[in-house]
Amino acid sequence: MMPRAEYQSWYDMKRRCYNRKNISYKYYGARGVKVCKRWLTSFAAFLQDMGPKPSAAHSLDRKNNNKDYTPANCRWATRQQQSENRRSNWNIDGLTLTEAARRNGLKRKTVEKRVMKHGWLIDHAISIPARGFQYRRIKFNGVEKTITEWARDLGVARNTVKQRLDYGWSIEAALTTPARKLH
Repeated sequence: MMPRAEYQSWYDMKRRCYNRKNISYKYYGARGVKVCKRWLTSFAAFLQDMGPKPSAAHSLDRKNNNKDYTPANCRWATRQQQSENRRSNWNIDGLTLTEAARRNGLKRKTVEKRVMKHGWLIDHAISIPARGFQYRRIKFNGVEKTITEWARDLGVARNTVKQRLDYGWSIEAALTTPARKLH
């Protein structure tokens, strides 16, 4: 008996790449995405390379969306994995933006807003916590203190230091640049 779900994935993959009437053709075939020769003519080869779907929640996914359907570039992925593996997603040190944000306890939208709206450097946008920032300890010249402690010791307003860091300043610049005086 032929595995129905895997066959449907194989069949749909080919339709997306070669059937101009397929609704998804513009995202696949029209962009030049092809199916490797081994899979194009043989469902058995596809099944041998991919194996059975791990669950009904998995579907065929290309690891690199700019490359073809090949054994090295395909996997069975969950809906969440696929949503994170989009052409529009940023790649940060081999991680998607969503994965990098999640690893640092942030939401993707928080990081996007920091970079796109506020002009933060990506490293700062991913590494600075979203809440409780004023309690975060900062190490500078071998000494670790909170922002409040640094500000008090340097005679600078805590909010000035926090805003500098929020705008992506380095720790050294945020702590050593004199505050402007208002006239």
